[in-house]
Amino acid sequence: MRSKSGSKYPRSWPLTVIWALLIIAYITTAGVESAPPLHCALQAMGSDRVLFSVDYPYQSAETATEFLKTVEIEPSVKEALASGNAARLLGV
Repeated sequence: MRSKSGSKYPRSWPLTVIWALLIIAYITTAGVESAPPLHCALQAMGSDRVLFSVDYPYQSAETATEFLKTVEIEPSVKEALASGNAARLLGV
């Protein structure tokens, strides 16, 4: 559904609501170093909606990175989680 201006969001919606809708469409891996929850997130959200992150200072960047390197998922999904999805989301 598009507004008359062609936008996906009506002009009457506050920017904060639109921003919230965009952000909640993504989840992060912060605090997760276990394959079953990661696979569940990928299945529920899709590999294009999950971002790698670290819950510093509660989680070690080294162990989180090692988990991502060794977890059994497709290489293209690893690349998307590690950087591709964030780059696309941020437009960089």
